[in-house]
Amino acid sequence: MSCAQPRFYAKQRAMQRRLEQRRQGALAPLQPNASLGPQPRAFMRACCADAALVARLAQTAELPGHSGAVTAASWAEAGELLVTGSEDCRLKVWNLQRLHTAKHGVECTVESGHTSGIYCVRFLPQCSNSQIISCASDRQVRVTDLQRKCQRPFTLKGRVRTLEILDRNHFMAGSEDGTVRQFDLREAPREGGRDDPHDAAVIADQRRERTGQMRGKVGVSSMVVDPQRPHLFITGGSDPLVRLYDRRMAGGAGSSAATAWRAPLVAGYVPTHLKAALLRPRPFGFSSVTVTGVAFCHGGDQLVASYHSEQIYTFATAAHARPAHAFGATADLDSRAGMHQRAQWMWLTAQACRRGS
Repeated sequence: MSCAQPRFYAKQRAMQRRLEQRRQGALAPLQPNASLGPQPRAFMRACCADAALVARLAQTAELPGHSGAVTAASWAEAGELLVTGSEDCRLKVWNLQRLHTAKHGVECTVESGHTSGIYCVRFLPQCSNSQIISCASDRQVRVTDLQRKCQRPFTLKGRVRTLEILDRNHFMAGSEDGTVRQFDLREAPREGGRDDPHDAAVIADQRRERTGQMRGKVGVSSMVVDPQRPHLFITGGSDPLVRLYDRRMAGGAGSSAATAWRAPLVAGYVPTHLKAALLRPRPFGFSSVTVTGVAFCHGGDQLVASYHSEQIYTFATAAHARPAHAFGATADLDSRAGMHQRAQWMWLTAQACRRGS
């Protein structure tokens, strides 16, 4: 037996003891030289990487009720309620503390008003779990008030695939038409056409950010906001490039009407062996390698992207950032917007140098 194996088993036993202590509510403080370290994040990383813990995961309950495939789910802020959306166009709110009742934990069932499958659903924060926002392939975002039993629709120009909640009054929606739009629930719905340059709701426009020789528009299928820096958000879509935007650069960054509100592309991320897929010609202008999901790691210093028919990759937010021109990206930006873009790129590079020193 090698000397590395006893250390491995000792770590595993120490982890099992701590898991048992946490389960019993008597988590003893660690010494500074303990194997798992005194920090809570060290404990979290050790548990998430433990194969024995993953093997113990099992199904604890089954939630019957939807007549179609469940395509979206989200927890409330406190974690006591779960909302699900399905291809049956219904929303269900579940209380997992009441699974053994006659209703199997169903708090309420709501007709969402959508006419096709729901892609994403969220509880709005600071609303006592009374307001739910959902999006679907019928090109609508709908805000449902469970107390008032009313709904408010927002109609977009493409199938809406993803939502991000900024606060109780603001949210962003990403759609397959290549745009990310920001809405304020306190305002009346804005009017704008498919290619209307005056559509002030558009905060990021990937229709004008094609890479290489791609002719088709880049739809948005996933999006996430940095939890530590809410002004930053990333998108993934119908090409291999993960795009980073800064909402602070939107609103007056350009002098032309088409770019007066749009935030320019700040940086991009792509695995090295997939970069060629961005630059070479593609049949019908579409890429076979697409981004299916993106997420920021805890702390925002790394991001994760999953690819269709490929792997899952992690990127350092600063060290792996590359400017738009490195991917042959073209954007409808004037000189002033380009100046903002270069300034943000220089900031990301400086951050990477500080962390490396």
